[in-house]
Amino acid sequence: MVMFSCLSYMSGRLQEVREALKGLQDIAWPRTYSVHEVPEPFREPGIITGYRSDSCSLLQAIASVFTLNNEAMNVWTHFVPALYFAWLTTSFSTSMDLFGDPFLLPFTCYMVSACGYMLISSFAHTFSCVSLLARYVCFFFDYIGISMYSWGAALLCFNYSFPLHLMGGWASHIFLPLAAVNTVAATFCSCLSRFCEAKGIRTLLRLGAFAVPAVWIGLMLVQWIFTCFLYSGVCKETTLSLHFGHIFFLILGATFYGSHLPECMSPGSFDTMGHSHNLFHICVVISTYYEMLAGLENLQYRRDILESLHWSPSPAWVTLVTPALVTLNAVTVMVFTYFMHRKLNSASYSSSRDSGAKMLNGHAKCA
Repeated sequence: MVMFSCLSYMSGRLQEVREALKGLQDIAWPRTYSVHEVPEPFREPGIITGYRSDSCSLLQAIASVFTLNNEAMNVWTHFVPALYFAWLTTSFSTSMDLFGDPFLLPFTCYMVSACGYMLISSFAHTFSCVSLLARYVCFFFDYIGISMYSWGAALLCFNYSFPLHLMGGWASHIFLPLAAVNTVAATFCSCLSRFCEAKGIRTLLRLGAFAVPAVWIGLMLVQWIFTCFLYSGVCKETTLSLHFGHIFFLILGATFYGSHLPECMSPGSFDTMGHSHNLFHICVVISTYYEMLAGLENLQYRRDILESLHWSPSPAWVTLVTPALVTLNAVTVMVFTYFMHRKLNSASYSSSRDSGAKMLNGHAKCA
């Protein structure tokens, strides 16, 4: 009798161990789904398979980045560069007083913003599969990262690459204030795009939200490049190639993002690797790297010239305006999160899965 009880007890414990191991296996190797098995908001144009579950646990979401799915490369193409830029910032701090020298504060802000947008992006792509609301909130914060990066880029351009003939004029007085407005407006418009049902309007609104800050900064960079062409000794020769590299890869990345190429040319062929969002991430990282190198060369080469011209914008743009912009963007995201939560919980909203016959409608269809 005692032996039977022991065997029964051991059998029960072994069953629990098997169930626990099965649970760990499910966490370690979460399965993927086809496009008709996930809700419409999770679908992407030209991507047929490789979708994660729309209700992963946090552990499953983390484990999924180590498996083959359509988000894993999106995570790594920003997480690894974020670590690299963090290492670069630490390395620069050993030879430059990044936090104590007022002249270097804009460069420090830029480096932090570059690390920030990559890190936030990798987290957003990791945890966007927890729930539909989590997906929206993750990318709301992703928009904050991109917006603050545009602000860091504006500081970098204004302090180290601003054309000499525009210093002291109207352009120098409105450049940073307008860049600050663009930073908040970009987050607002990007979050608003998540409420648009029409795919074309959604894409246009999201692209436009970040195209405007890029164009505003680009206008000054183009004038700076022309200045370098017209006047010898204004900048280092290598700086021009760095600026061109930055602009080229930025435009190339935006092209991949907006066109959904190459997956729309061959749906199902680039489901887990090589699709447009992977290429978009890679392009913007390369663009950021070139931009950082150009800014670094300009601040080192032009420091004596800029200081002789008393070109030393107030550190308050970094120490006061930057935290204020982060706060405004955070408030914007909280407001949109509230309305998104209400929308998803409204009686009129349905998140049910579409039938297989509709699998190429909505997000899964290439325009």
